Parts: sequence; structure tokens; C-alpha cells
Amino acid sequence: LCRLFLPELQTDGIVQLIIGASMLTVGFGTYLNEWFRKYSSTIAYVGFSALTIHVFYLNYINNLNPVLVVTLMIVMAASGMLLDHMRAVVTYGIAMLSATGLLMFLAGDQTGYNVWLLLLGVVISLIITFVTVVSRLNIFNRLIFADTTLNNSRSLVIAADATGNIVYVSRSVKAVLGYQ
Repeated sequence: LCRLFLPELQTDGIVQLIIGASMLTVGFGTYLNEWFRKYSSTIAYVGFSALTIHVFYLNYINNLNPVLVVTLMIVMAASGMLLDHMRAVVTYGIAMLSATGLLMFLAGDQTGYNVWLLLLGVVISLIITFVTVVSRLNIFNRLIFADTTLNNSRSLVIAADATGNIVYVSRSVKAVLGYQ
């Protein structure tokens, strides 16, 4: 997609094709095979990491072209949708900061982008990822608490929608009233 904005960018089409085909295969495999479903999150971590590392590589061979720097920030901001626990966020953050440091070290004087702005963008993207994952985990924990509270208490909980149709009945209704 970056070549749409800047046709002279150097890309590695074979690697891009392999990463894309691999992720599509895994995506379709989750519908067809139990093994893919079981390991889909691990495979997604590896595929997303390969994509991110490839974008770092493209930044390196194109001397930090601003189009690719923006692409890197978009890819990193998307990591908050994939990562689902803090250990993964910390590991991802360390890897991205290490890759950024290496890219800053290897970047020559002919870069099209300030390496310190690159570092700032990476740090901001990691903060956005951290906040996204923490917020999602907080909401998930609240939902688990609410579900546990509603279904393991001896109180009767019945919820109806605006038209009067019952949409939820707690498990305790059967134990207290004998109805199912």
C-alpha cells in the first residue's frame, strides 16, 4: 500500500507475499482445523511480529521515509487489538524499543525522518497499546465479576427489555423458586 503514495519505495514483495499468505492461511485454518483454533493467538502473535519487523526493515532500507514511518506507527497502534495480556504487551514493547534503537543506530545521515521523532512515535504507540490492553482487561474483569455475582448469589435477578420480554434470568431462580 505504501507504494501507492510513493512508487519509488523499495519493498520486498516476496516477504510481503509470504507474510500475507501465511496469515490468510491461518485465518482460514481456524474455520477448518482444531489445531489452528487452539494455537490461533500464538500464531497471530508470531505473524504480527513478523509484519512489524518487516515494516522496520522497510524503514531501514528506505532511510526512514516518512510514509513508512507513518505505516510503522499504524501497525504498532493496531497491536492493542491483538495483544490480550500484560506479559505479551511488555514483551512486544521491549522488542519494539530494541528494534527502534537498532534502527536509530543503523540509520545514516541521509534519513528522511528525524530518528528522535521516530523514537517518540514508537513510545506513544506503545503507550496507546498499553492503555488499550489495560482498559480491555479491566472491562473483562468487571464482566466476570458481574457474571459471578449474578449467577452465584441467592438473589433473584430477572431482566426484561422495553417490550416486557424476559431477556435474562439468574441461575438462582431455579434453586429458589424451583422454576427452570
